[in-house]
Amino acid sequence: MDMRTKTKQKGFTLVELVIAIAIMTVIFLTAFFAYQQNRATAKLEAAQREVASAIKQAQSYALQGRTQSISGSYQAPVEYGFRFNTDSRYIVFYRIEGDDTPRIAEGPTDLPGGVKLFDPTGDNTEIMAATEITFDVPHGNMFGGEKTFQFQFGENDSRSIVVNEGGMIKEY
Repeated sequence: MDMRTKTKQKGFTLVELVIAIAIMTVIFLTAFFAYQQNRATAKLEAAQREVASAIKQAQSYALQGRTQSISGSYQAPVEYGFRFNTDSRYIVFYRIEGDDTPRIAEGPTDLPGGVKLFDPTGDNTEIMAATEITFDVPHGNMFGGEKTFQFQFGENDSRSIVVNEGGMIKEY
């Protein structure tokens, strides 16, 4: 009698393991790239909301006739405004009568990490003048005409907001 008995081996073959790992890799990469895209979209939408809120805040200050402490006394500025100082930092400001220098009411505030204001000219020195929006006190009328702000994250992802002459904001 032969004492050797055949035992059946259990487990996976090398081919089965390679196929399983390939399938898991495809699933992981799909999830990873979807996450990255959602992250970019979330940052751009956050930038849109932040800038729209800051512009609305400047307009609200103008409509309220909000006073500022200037040289020890409270005075109502002649206008409130919004503008970018750099491609990723903005302020809400005011001006007093007889002085064109913008004084900071709020900020400076940075856009969410990696989001930049798109400047097609590539000349960041023009950003301050090109992005300035002002509202007169106490009526809140907007000066400077319609403005479009386009935000960019990475090379291909962008969102825009448009502020029309009436101060209404649309997000695209």
